[in-house]
Amino acid sequence: MGMRLAVLAIAIAAGVAHGQIVFEPRTDTEIAESPSGVRAATGDVDGDGDIDVVTSGEASMLFANQGDGTFAAGVSLMIGSADDVGLVDVTGDGVLDMVRAESDTVFTYRGKGDGTFFDGFAATLPTVGGVRKVEVADLTGDGWPDYLLLNGSPGSIQLGIGDGGGGIVIPPIYVQQSESGLIPRGVSVGDLDGSGTLDLVAWLESPTSTLVRAYLGTGGFAFLVSDNIGIGSEITDLRLADLDGDSLDDLLIVGAFGFATFINNGDGTFQPFDQWSTERITGELLLADFDADGIVDVGFGQAVVLLGNVVGTHLAILRGAADGSFSESFTMTGFDALADLDAQDFDGDGRPDVGALHTAPLGATSYTTTINHTYADSAPWLDLGQGLASDEIDGIPDKPIMLADGTVLIGDPVSFTFARNSAPQAVAFGVIGHAAANVPFKGGTLVPAPDVVVGPLPPIAPQGELVIQSIMPPGCPPGLQFWVQAWFVPGPTLSTFSATNAVRVTIP
Repeated sequence: MGMRLAVLAIAIAAGVAHGQIVFEPRTDTEIAESPSGVRAATGDVDGDGDIDVVTSGEASMLFANQGDGTFAAGVSLMIGSADDVGLVDVTGDGVLDMVRAESDTVFTYRGKGDGTFFDGFAATLPTVGGVRKVEVADLTGDGWPDYLLLNGSPGSIQLGIGDGGGGIVIPPIYVQQSESGLIPRGVSVGDLDGSGTLDLVAWLESPTSTLVRAYLGTGGFAFLVSDNIGIGSEITDLRLADLDGDSLDDLLIVGAFGFATFINNGDGTFQPFDQWSTERITGELLLADFDADGIVDVGFGQAVVLLGNVVGTHLAILRGAADGSFSESFTMTGFDALADLDAQDFDGDGRPDVGALHTAPLGATSYTTTINHTYADSAPWLDLGQGLASDEIDGIPDKPIMLADGTVLIGDPVSFTFARNSAPQAVAFGVIGHAAANVPFKGGTLVPAPDVVVGPLPPIAPQGELVIQSIMPPGCPPGLQFWVQAWFVPGPTLSTFSATNAVRVTIP
């Protein structure tokens, strides 16, 4: 919900440098079931070209995308809960099917292409310890998806060779046998040695140790262990992706220690790690090119810890560089717990957005989406970052967001959107400058020179927006630049200042 005001026109326009990543305020779709045991998968299951959401919990549901990144009320799929769920075309007919880990067996539900599924059938035989996760990929190179099964105690990884119809041709074979109490928790598939045959990495845990193990595929039914990496802390996810442009997949890991990467040596072994965040991370690792520069960026849920307890979660986005390094680019605050993070183009504009399950400790689970608002290099806006989170009375920081829109051509509309996620009320002032100051201020960085201060702006309700609109006035010469940022002042619920990201624009 936004509030719209008429204000003095502000002359602002485009830069040519590559700016920071920025996202719009989140939208939540409530899932009518308890928080425990809910999983989510995304894909176009109804054939309309939009990305939908399927959940598997007490009552598995389909949430159809309405074309703009919001979802219609959930429709029951008439099946029960599952430990894991995925959407993938396992039959080669161009329609997404649903693959679920249900107790000790993987079930396949063939898609009809209209948002419904045929009755499920067991794709694999029952496994010892029960299937906790399933990964689907063509690991044998025969053109048909295969199944990697991560089984519970006593712990093993099995490969089921796909038959092209959603089942397997022979009983699953072992990639990882039960070993010293190690339980497989996650797996990622990629090419570690440049052979063109898919390899994999998995993380295994015991009560006393955590291990990442790499396996080289042979293109047949065998995998050979190529590296073992001992991790002295809890892992929550791992992924493979080419970070340095050598066409070999590198290793990314997140967990209680933060976020680290291991560059591939080219033979299935890895170099010592580089660490890019030391903050505790909960849940999955998200990979996508959010700023369209051809380089992988990452996202994850970063824990907010108060007195040793996790009291909330930030959505943190780190921008990737061509040398495999990462730097913080965007943070969205105000979440309780995030799971099943996914990057999909939910609003159909060609840019990856972020979706995730958002679970409150004592409330219902929702599916939350935040739309990518990163400005293209050709756009008349450049995001400079430099937001500052406040200290809230409940101990959970809150970082406001500013978005700018418009062509900045004379006579065209220009708008600014200000949003906060969790603060009950906050009063803000807009700061506009003809130059950049970039000076330390109240624990953050005041980006514009304070030539004009506009405000106080009206208070913003919790998870609300304030939209300020105007018309681009005449008389602004080409090349004229402005910098804009908003600052929120301390009040009843704010003990410190906070600031939005800053933008710079240049008159075309």
